[in-house]
Amino acid sequence: MENDGKEWKQLIRRTENRAMQVIRYSGDKALVDKCHFSLAWLCWHSGEWEKGMQHVEALPSISNNMLKETLLPYFISIDTEEGRENWKGQIRDNYQNFIRALNKQILYTAESMMWVSPLNEVEEKCFWGLSIMDKFMENEKMKAHCQGYYRDTYKFLVAAYLRNDMPGKAAEEWKKLLGKIDEYVEFCSEINKKEPKEVVRIYGNAAARNMEIYTREWIDSKLQFMLGQLRSWSKEDVFSEFEK
Repeated sequence: MENDGKEWKQLIRRTENRAMQVIRYSGDKALVDKCHFSLAWLCWHSGEWEKGMQHVEALPSISNNMLKETLLPYFISIDTEEGRENWKGQIRDNYQNFIRALNKQILYTAESMMWVSPLNEVEEKCFWGLSIMDKFMENEKMKAHCQGYYRDTYKFLVAAYLRNDMPGKAAEEWKKLLGKIDEYVEFCSEINKKEPKEVVRIYGNAAARNMEIYTREWIDSKLQFMLGQLRSWSKEDVFSEFEK
């Protein structure tokens, strides 16, 4: 931005002030957590690490392993058919949420390592993480909670090859990713032929929303954006070779 970043600094301050109002006065814990998470990232990008850590420390942690999801199924009566359906739905939702948390860690690790780590280390962590998500996706109810993280983890793997002047290897892995995406597009197309209420019943609300929007047109637009990112992270001649 103009004025030596003055406008950018003003934007950050306005964002911070508004988020802090939510944190102080909102009774919505999920919204408060989102504000702390966003402000932590903003502080990290601005180099204000000490302030950022204050927001990080305010966030919940899985480290004590005392999570409400573990107990929720025990508090659902299974004496009726409806109760049993609700019980199974809660277990499904729990797995989806736990999987999403792990997938996010895999993705963030791939992103960080792409910038600072040797290629062999990036490959090791990315392929390991992708194999975990492949296993999760053997259960079709987990697919919607993996595919975005899977796609972006692969993106950073491809970027690592491009940044190491290996366009051929990058193209090889990109082709594999496109094959996975084609499979998911077809999967969503078939699922969306069902009645919406039935899709929600089987897969849950979040998964149903994901599969509803995951069309060929939607993902093609997303892929174009990803290619723009990959171009900006690599040398022009390397990227041109990758595109062939």
